[in-house]
Amino acid sequence: MLFRYQSMHCEARRQNGTRLTASKPVRMHALCRFSGQPVRENDVDEIRPAIERDGLRTVASRQRCNVAGIIWTYQCSAACRHCLFACGPGRPHVVMSTADCLACLRAFHELRRVIHLAGGECFLFYDEMLAMCREAQRQGVAPHFVETNSSWCTSDAVVDRRFRELRDAGILGVLLSCDPYHQEFVPAERVQRSYLRAVELFGEQNVMGGAVSASCGAELEAIARDEAALRDHVRSHPPGWIVGNAAKHLAQYLDRRPLEAFEQERCADQFDIDRTWEFHFDPYGNLMTNCGIALGNARRMPPSELLTQESIAANPLVRIVCDEGPVGLMRLAAARGLTPRIGYVQKCEVCYHARAFLRPHFPHILCPDEIYA
Repeated sequence: MLFRYQSMHCEARRQNGTRLTASKPVRMHALCRFSGQPVRENDVDEIRPAIERDGLRTVASRQRCNVAGIIWTYQCSAACRHCLFACGPGRPHVVMSTADCLACLRAFHELRRVIHLAGGECFLFYDEMLAMCREAQRQGVAPHFVETNSSWCTSDAVVDRRFRELRDAGILGVLLSCDPYHQEFVPAERVQRSYLRAVELFGEQNVMGGAVSASCGAELEAIARDEAALRDHVRSHPPGWIVGNAAKHLAQYLDRRPLEAFEQERCADQFDIDRTWEFHFDPYGNLMTNCGIALGNARRMPPSELLTQESIAANPLVRIVCDEGPVGLMRLAAARGLTPRIGYVQKCEVCYHARAFLRPHFPHILCPDEIYA
């Protein structure tokens, strides 16, 4: 799940008027500032006091602070057609180990970002996630919020218990995914239930997305079932990144331009330690932004050392997309045998097509398998 807000389609309407189970997972081992706030001796979290004062919605905005996330798992209860990480039910039952997660959380806190747990659907492995949050709270590096598609919200009792446990473990709020892509798989009434419980327990200022009325929820579900309506939605609200599932399922609905139209596009901001909107560590230790280029691996280098501009700039594919843009990466792929398509809908699709072809040549950079499957 990406860091996403409620569907604009549903927001416009508002202005107008069974617990899931999974088999035992495999354990994988291996920047803004608010000063002047008291912290515990081992606490590196300078953002928490600001969220407690101003609310998650305010602080976790592009105007206030960039974000960072833990991709707890690529497994998901849904297979959304816009998912840039290509998560779904068929992905491996893999979660990040507590030790690895704590190291990554500490590194993200040192960047002074708003930190979230995401996926995939991290509630599929709820017990492991809760245990990690409790230990992270003890060490002063707890994440600030958790993302969910609410597929597990089958009763008020289950939602109350889990949200209370997470709140007591240091979680300050939630982001509830709600749009036609998610509602293809998750009944909207479950999102409504999780929203109401979350507002009660975390406060409305700490709940993002999910404020969907019954009529709006029904409309989202209807769009998901109607291909023509989905096409119109995609065209009016195009995904930010045409990679992963979006490249496979949604690009067909959007207008294409010739490759030459993207010649001047560059991606330097995406790989700038201060300016990029979002960093992730995934359960395999990969550090990435929102595109599927691994900037390094936390099993081979400490997370705090990976999260430096020098380390990121040393990545050969990063240098290409920053200096020459995705068309430069396509030139590299073409030199090795790829024939470019007649047209692309955005620069990210150019990049994704080139990367999918180049994977055998850069297996430790163009990974993991889930994003390219």
